[in-house]
Amino acid sequence: MGPAPLRAAASARTLALALCCCLGVSCGGDGGTSPEAPTADPTSLAGLFGSTLVRSDGSSVAIQTLQTKALIGIYFAAGWCPACAAFTPRLVAAYDTLRAADASFEIVMVSFDYGAADMLAHMKSRGMRWPAVPYESGSRRALADLYGVQLIPTLVVIDAGLRTITRDGRDEVAVKGSAAYGDWLAASRGR
Repeated sequence: MGPAPLRAAASARTLALALCCCLGVSCGGDGGTSPEAPTADPTSLAGLFGSTLVRSDGSSVAIQTLQTKALIGIYFAAGWCPACAAFTPRLVAAYDTLRAADASFEIVMVSFDYGAADMLAHMKSRGMRWPAVPYESGSRRALADLYGVQLIPTLVVIDAGLRTITRDGRDEVAVKGSAAYGDWLAASRGR
């Protein structure tokens, strides 16, 4: 690869990073963890997300609904984040396509909105039909720590064995849309 393609690739990556929102205290996020902060237990769904999830209408969803899914996307986002506002419609479109095709896939939202009401309003306004980790749960920050999330939006994809398939789901959906699912499924089966 010559200098021009390398510069173009570097510029594209720089632009992609500029289209993210920071989770640090100085960037409007909810800050770091304290020594007593809970940790996510990657050995069970309940350990990762808690025993119940919540939908945009406030209704509860049992964690067991995820047990039948081959792949789970963990979507870290917030309504105050311009990059999330730009990416979420693409993710919603990919999700809707996969649901229509009866793909074994679910997304769990991990919100960094300013409060529970903001999270639910954000989910509803953006058409997110997937569940979220309850805002009051300590799992939100613990999940971000577990997966090394520093910028949002971030989409981490795990398989039924709770193994990380990709931490770059956002970029993969941005490029391939719902077709990224096939790559994730193949990667999961190859493990």
